[in-house]
Amino acid sequence: ELVITRIEAKEKNSQNRTDADAAGVVAGLLAGGLEASAAAVGRCRRNG
Repeated sequence: ELVITRIEAKEKNSQNRTDADAAGVVAGLLAGGLEASAAAVGRCRRNG
């Protein structure tokens, strides 16, 4: 048995992608009913 006491992570927002790529991701998320995820992508793109 393993007991997890800590998780460390980094976030990468694919800042090297085009706006068209980001728009495609948002459209795909919305089509899949993942509105919250689509909104998060939009916020990341706006905030860098």
